[in-house]
Amino acid sequence: MELEEHSPLVYPVFLSSLTSRLRDELGEDIRSEIYWRAGGGKLVYVDDVVNTRIPSVDEHLLVADELLERIREAKLFLCLLAGESHGSSLEVADTHCRVSFFEIELFAAALFRKQIVVLRHKDFRPAPALSQLLQILDFAFPSWSGLPSLGTRDLVEQAVRVAEELISPTRNTLRETLISGAKRMAEALYIGRARRSMSLQFFEGRTINAASAPSQLVVDHILNSPATEENYQQRLSRSWLAIRELNTRPIAEMEPWQLERLERVLKGWDSAGGWYGLHADMPMGCLAALNSIHAIRKRRAEMADLPKDVPVYPASALASAKYNIAKHLYLPHHRRARLVEALRDVNLALQDQSEPAFGPLTVRSNIQRRLGHVVDATKDLEAALDDVKKVSIRQDVIGATMVELGFTYVFTLRLRQAVSVCEEGIERLRDEGTQTQLARMLRKTAVVYALNGMPRKARAAREEARQRAERARAFDQLR
Repeated sequence: MELEEHSPLVYPVFLSSLTSRLRDELGEDIRSEIYWRAGGGKLVYVDDVVNTRIPSVDEHLLVADELLERIREAKLFLCLLAGESHGSSLEVADTHCRVSFFEIELFAAALFRKQIVVLRHKDFRPAPALSQLLQILDFAFPSWSGLPSLGTRDLVEQAVRVAEELISPTRNTLRETLISGAKRMAEALYIGRARRSMSLQFFEGRTINAASAPSQLVVDHILNSPATEENYQQRLSRSWLAIRELNTRPIAEMEPWQLERLERVLKGWDSAGGWYGLHADMPMGCLAALNSIHAIRKRRAEMADLPKDVPVYPASALASAKYNIAKHLYLPHHRRARLVEALRDVNLALQDQSEPAFGPLTVRSNIQRRLGHVVDATKDLEAALDDVKKVSIRQDVIGATMVELGFTYVFTLRLRQAVSVCEEGIERLRDEGTQTQLARMLRKTAVVYALNGMPRKARAAREEARQRAERARAFDQLR
């Protein structure tokens, strides 16, 4: 069953709670009260007020997709902790999975790096599974144990006040300034901690204990879902479900089928996360996923379950992840240090003769360009284009490599040649390329147009790139 179409209204606040049955002393629904009192139904999104759901009919994955979209649109994630249960679980393939709707909302708020406010009700007594989940997400959420315990009326009043402060111009400006500074400080501290341990793994290696064994049926259903192909927001949310289903014990204690499935899921997470912009030293980032893949492959190799042609160390992917992190670092010496690490990994990848060279060569070219070695970068891309024409008949791969080369020509002042090479590459991409490939390469082509004094073509390329990235939820291409 298809969900109702979105209201054109975008709600600045998303209200999340462990239960939809929060009542005051008179039995009134406090979620509904918050919805109407704060902004008159136009400020706070409360799902059970805005939508009439039929749990037995509405497909849970589609409901989860809509919740994620609402959270992405919101500026503030307002979380009410009450009760003790983990919340209502999602059904996947007619099976209850480990993830609840409340958890998928927490995951989305952490993933989207939303401004988060948590209020704790006096009756909040989290069950072990919920406590473990909150610990895993503690990099994004404040510690609930230090929060004041509020009565029902105080909880309502504070929730309304927090929501209304969001639309107060004076308070909001100050709040955003303080939060922006705090986020930057927290990110700097976290990067500093993670750099001392370059083996940061997904969830920091933590697990959520479960009495029952993981469901292979649920995991395989998610892995085989065609709906996630070109919507990276959906791909991440579905991957989260599979990861949580599998993440019940340490990697060293997993069965072979769990290890194989978890590697596949984390590879998908890295691919989608790269387009989504998860370029940071955080427990849900691409680097953490790849480090976990390395640990999984080492374990599978010990068990003789890893195919011999698969390298244990995912050097090329790690090089790309470190390069993408480097691009977002503020301090030059931090950026250079990460680029040097990426260069070391990509050189290891190029020693592997079993894989085509054009992928690692392209990554190395980008690293060399960022390091200021533009001549070496150009040579790498010319070699990559020669290689890709030998081993690939896919026009999108050839086209993407051509655009990368044309973009690099700019840095050696071969401006006219850059235009012609980029344009030919874009035409090849239009034949076979994905939305995200085109978005990324159109952005680079726009730069080439601008430097050649072609502002109209530059604007058109940027606008097309924006539209394609928006459709695919490839938010890394909207920065």
